[in-house]
Amino acid sequence: MAEAGSSTTAMASAPFHHVAAAHHSDLCVFLSANSVQLVDGQANSSFKSYAIPTTVFVPQPTLPDQSDAARYAEQPHISFARLASFSHSDKFLALTGDDKVLRVWKLERSSDGGITGFKFGEEIVIKLLPKRAAILHWMPPSGSTPVGSEELICIDRFGDVRSFIVNENDVRTLPSASIYANDKDADEQDQMDSPDDPSMQILLGHVSMVTSLAFIPSAKDNAPPAFIVTGDRDEHIRISRWGQKHLAYVIDRYLMGSEAFVGALVVVPDSEGKLRLVSSEGGRALRVWTLPQPGAASQTDSSSDDACLSINELSSALAPYVLARDREERKRESKALQVSSKRNKAAKRKQSGDAKAAVEQVESRPLAVHYAKDSKPVIVISNLIPFNDAEGKPQLLIVVEGATAFFHVPVSILLSPLTSDDKVRDISEHIRVTKAPIPILHLILTQRNGTSVITTFDTRPEFRPELPTDSDGIEAGVFTLNASGRYERQANSPFVRALLSATEPSTNESEEVPRAMLDQSIVEHLGLYPALTTWPKIEVPSSAEIIATRSSRKGRFNHPLDTSLIGVAQVDETKPSNASPNPQGDDEQRRKLVKTMQGGKRERGRERNREAIRLAQEQAEAAPQ
Repeated sequence: MAEAGSSTTAMASAPFHHVAAAHHSDLCVFLSANSVQLVDGQANSSFKSYAIPTTVFVPQPTLPDQSDAARYAEQPHISFARLASFSHSDKFLALTGDDKVLRVWKLERSSDGGITGFKFGEEIVIKLLPKRAAILHWMPPSGSTPVGSEELICIDRFGDVRSFIVNENDVRTLPSASIYANDKDADEQDQMDSPDDPSMQILLGHVSMVTSLAFIPSAKDNAPPAFIVTGDRDEHIRISRWGQKHLAYVIDRYLMGSEAFVGALVVVPDSEGKLRLVSSEGGRALRVWTLPQPGAASQTDSSSDDACLSINELSSALAPYVLARDREERKRESKALQVSSKRNKAAKRKQSGDAKAAVEQVESRPLAVHYAKDSKPVIVISNLIPFNDAEGKPQLLIVVEGATAFFHVPVSILLSPLTSDDKVRDISEHIRVTKAPIPILHLILTQRNGTSVITTFDTRPEFRPELPTDSDGIEAGVFTLNASGRYERQANSPFVRALLSATEPSTNESEEVPRAMLDQSIVEHLGLYPALTTWPKIEVPSSAEIIATRSSRKGRFNHPLDTSLIGVAQVDETKPSNASPNPQGDDEQRRKLVKTMQGGKRERGRERNREAIRLAQEQAEAAPQ
């Protein structure tokens, strides 16, 4: 059920933050915080929309130890859908969000050409995921795929990769809470670590958040990919075996050297037909790597330095168009958690009969164009999409989080030979820019009837231009590639007009509107830039550095601010100071102390490992042969 506000509360519509397109039809799905809309192209060139209302906040369990299974069995709902993806046959639509529930619908055509099967409660697959999903990826059909089935790869935010085989005859329901109610020995954590459901087995795991995914094809036709390539937040690129048996635990090699998170990966062929990997390095550069070629023997002894062919810097072309700021978005997400906590408390008071309710005040936020002038942007390349222009030349679409534009560059520029021994070069002058009036939340590229890019915009007042424009209030856009290799925005696109506008919520709780307006405070606090807030690392001092700094102060709190405001005793300047008159000596002493503390921890850890190995060897020798 969509949250409804009181009649005196300012209302606003939640922007569409995600869009996914079908492969062989004019189907598209748009996600907002409280609605899932399916737009279908008709034979007469018109469009028809189907919608499922959802909730914004995930209801919290009433008991601290209440399981997700119990919660969702009692309140089957869809909460803040984040990701959607169509299978390659367009038969299946996968959806997941903040509720950590994976849902799959089977889409069919009725006799009148409409879509059937896309309704709440008619899902053919429902899985409870241990963590929120970060990537949904449907695999192309291969000779090993069962008839009537397709394979869905799901990667959660903790780096675990799972594979689900979805069959057109599947009929599944939510897990029952009675499993945990009747069996006191049942342990949810055991089900996560060693699940009874084979589809929940972890095929591959990172010790960091996986941010990107790609596959290296097999040399055989109609065969599964030979390798899976994954990039993570900790600058690692990992190439693992795949194949028919999904041997992802067999690591072929690592590609090291990136100096920032690997936000996007794409495999492209060069002029000789050899496969190359293009990876994003934060928002600074695109790296080009050599790859194991299909059918060729693996060379695990090659170093990452040799594997990296070039580092193509492009940040100067991207930075002027980044409007969203990571610091402001983190503040927004923090505020959203506070609002969610207040709403949960209010819901509990309502259930207990307490009519007292707090009114959420809408705080005035400055325009993004104002605070963006005073801060440096954090550039996050979130996706790389290959396509061919009107002349058939390979291009690479570059998606930047929170930018008022999208970009593309010829693949030939990235793969061209270096003119010097230095692998670093600047390709900013080769970047083509397609501007948008406001920040783009998400986009997809389609190549059915020409090449088009479908975008969704952040329509919140904070991100609107200072002066009114003709694009105010437009929630999505369609950009078409012209003969000159540039994208032009379609004016008054029927596809965009088919999207259902947000309306006032119904006063009857039993009736739900397809897309309801929300309290303006809720819309303002929506976190819609997850890559911007989670992928870049925040530089913070380690605990050892903090302790070393405090120790070097010898009891004084040398803070540049007014210490009376933070509960620290004032320093009497008339008394002799205990601080060292040699700041450089203090820094040297701090570094030595940090090294000593960290070294001691590491040595103790090594000693524990040596002791564990010794005991294991003794047990192995004592065991009967």
